[in-house]
Amino acid sequence: MGGTCCSATDRKDFSEENRPAAPVLVPVPIQAFYDQYKDQMQTDVKRLFELQLKSANLIEFRIIRKPLDLKAAEHLAVLMPSLTGLAEVSLVWTSLTGDACKLLVPALEQRGDTLDSLCLNCNDLGDSGAESIAACLPRLRRLRKLLLDNNHIGVRGGEALARGMSQAVQLNVLSLQGNKILAKTQIAIITAASGHGKMHELNLQGNKDRVVLPADVRADLRVSADLVK
Repeated sequence: MGGTCCSATDRKDFSEENRPAAPVLVPVPIQAFYDQYKDQMQTDVKRLFELQLKSANLIEFRIIRKPLDLKAAEHLAVLMPSLTGLAEVSLVWTSLTGDACKLLVPALEQRGDTLDSLCLNCNDLGDSGAESIAACLPRLRRLRKLLLDNNHIGVRGGEALARGMSQAVQLNVLSLQGNKILAKTQIAIITAASGHGKMHELNLQGNKDRVVLPADVRADLRVSADLVK
């Protein structure tokens, strides 16, 4: 892929001025929403609503090893705009699909000024989920850590993340362990990370191919990958 991660046309496509405006989510009164839908909510999602209604200051939420279907993703998308200080989201081993990710992305974008860490490890995002995350990176203006390990991400999703990385202005940790990204796309991601002034840690171990690190990788960028012996 040469010395750059994407063409001038690709960079234009990912620039802020050429991107449609983010949808503005009108905050739903979550007490009324909770009262109406609480009996349909997945247990951990229901608990998050209850915590927010009680304290009104949730700054993180974590759901681990509890499957989330599309309805649960819709409920989280309703809750998120009310979490005005949200800094950390962890949804790990929740069977989150690409379609569910698309439901969550507009809500994540509303937290672009506060969200610091997004961990979606060990789900089923696939290429479509990675593309959705890549498309919202320009609006996640405070995001420093993005973890997408073991998500069946392949070439298409990897290329989208490589192209979108330059717009993730604060990103300094990206982990894509255990996916299905081929060597050429891994090189594109490494090159993009090397050209990003604030990136300092990139993990590509356990992907489909071994790679040879480009000679011009920035000296202070820590890259973990399966290297050609």
